[in-house]
Order: sequence, then C-alpha cells, then structure tokens
Amino acid sequence: MDTAVARSRLEGCYVTIPTMFRDPDLEVDLDAIRRHVRFLIDGGLVTGTAVLLAGGAAGDFSTLTFDERTAIAGAVVDEAAGRVPIAMGGQTTSTRELVQLVKAAERLGVDFVQVSPPFYFQHTEGDFAEYLAQKFPTSTAADFAILEAGVVAEETYVEQGLYWSTGHRPMLDYVIDKYQPNLLLAGMPTTDEFQHQFLGLVSPTLPNGAPNPAFDDVNLDGVKDGRVAAREQYIRTAYQEADAVLTKARELMGKDPTTFVSSDHGFAPQFLAIDASQPLVEMGLLSRAQTSNCQMSPLKPDGRRCPCPLSTALSDAS
Repeated sequence: MDTAVARSRLEGCYVTIPTMFRDPDLEVDLDAIRRHVRFLIDGGLVTGTAVLLAGGAAGDFSTLTFDERTAIAGAVVDEAAGRVPIAMGGQTTSTRELVQLVKAAERLGVDFVQVSPPFYFQHTEGDFAEYLAQKFPTSTAADFAILEAGVVAEETYVEQGLYWSTGHRPMLDYVIDKYQPNLLLAGMPTTDEFQHQFLGLVSPTLPNGAPNPAFDDVNLDGVKDGRVAAREQYIRTAYQEADAVLTKARELMGKDPTTFVSSDHGFAPQFLAIDASQPLVEMGLLSRAQTSNCQMSPLKPDGRRCPCPLSTALSDAS
C-alpha cells in the first residue's frame, strides 16, 4: 500500500480487540472474536471512523504462539472484509520474529502493524545505529586518503563514493516509515568529496588568473594526464546523485515540503582561499604552509615539516 494512502486510512478511534479464549482449555475462540468484530462494525466503526487492532499490546499477545497471533489477525481481516482498516500487534523481543510477523501480516492483508519498543531487555540509543548497520548496506563515502596515497585508482574512489547512496536511500525509507518526521535532514557527501579531489585537476587557472600547475597533471611533472573529461564527469555524477537523493527525500515527505539546500562550506579548485596551516607557520611549528589534505611533507632536520610538492607548486604559482 502506498504510504500516503495508508496514512489517509489511519483515522478515527484506535480500537483494541480483546482476545477471546474458551473455557476450560484456554484455546483461542476465533468465533467469538469474529462476533465481536461484527458488533463493532455494526456499531459504526468503519473506514474513516476507526482502526481495529488485533492481538495488540493489550490483547494477550505475550501468552500467544506465533500461529495463534496470525490466526487471530486472519480472522479479524476476514470478518472485516475491507470495511474497516486492521492493525496487527507485532510486539516481540526478537527482531527475526518481528520480520516474520510483518511478512505474515502482509500475506493476510493487514493494513498496519503495531510495533512497540522491545520489552524486558533495556535498550539504548546506540542500538538504533547498530540496527541500521546490520539492516542496510553501508559505505564510508569517498575515502580520499587512499586515493591520494595511490592505493586505489580514481575509478575505484568514485565507485566507493557513489555506493554510499545504496545505504542512504533505504535508510531514508526506514526513517520516514517508522518515525514520520516533520523535519528530515538528508545529506550527500560526494559533491563535497569529488570536488575536493577533481575540481583542481580540471581548472585551467588559479583564482588570481595564473596558470594552474595541477591542471590535468596530478603528479605535477609536466606530463598531461588526458583525464579532464573523465574527471568532469565524476563531478557531474556526484550532483546527479545528490539531485536523486533530494528528489527522493521530498517525495517521501510528501505535500511539497519546504526545502533548504546548503553546503558545509564553499567549493574551490584548490586550497588557496583559506590556508588553515598558516597559523602553524606563524607559531613556528611548520616551516611553510601545507595545503594538501593527506600527503604529509617530510620532516626537516629541525623537526619541522617541509611543504609538500603540490603546496610548493601552488604557492609558487600564486
């Protein structure tokens, strides 16, 4: 069922159906449960005025077997015959059993599943993060350190970064379906990471108009890489992925949500605008400014670091 349609059916009184048992064997009395459903519907509890809950938290679920719980839900769905939405209790201390209950509810035609925090065992906020790690694919965005160190090729770096969305998108589905938030924060790291790595390699000039020594020359050896088109496409792909995630987030929220789009900082083809290492130079802790992210320059005899080749080239060019 579409999420918007399901929400529209979640209206009226939320009525818990008592679980009936026979005397003296305490077997579930499905006939009595059916009669009670008919009584409620005849009394006006139908779509738009109510939702019926079968085997919920107050419906003796803790004394029932798995088969009894599904039999109760099936009887209620069958008796309701689509005249009123049905929710099924899914309380359990077992994630695996919860999955089985939800699948059974889907087969039976149940509209909603009531899920409460696991009882008996104490849980922490960290369990949520652990659940996501186990349930969904994960990626560490794009790890530029291994690219700059020459451990992986640019294609592998890009593939790793784009793989991030395979975990992020189902996580968005999960958060929306479970929590129905009024505010959703959705991030996308690849536009940031890819521009850090490739924008300086596809920009012919520096901000001051001087030639960019790193343009199509990642090794700064005067030999062109011939990869401008490929690197520009990497950047475009990152923005295409960001657009897809933004579109999905807006669709999940529904009703044309107010959207704010921002970045954590501006983008530039190299790190000349703000030199975070300059204060270390002024304090005497660094011999010259170093603007590379991950390639540490070698130590000088006095224990201070020399500038890395890229930093030297950019500083000289500026």
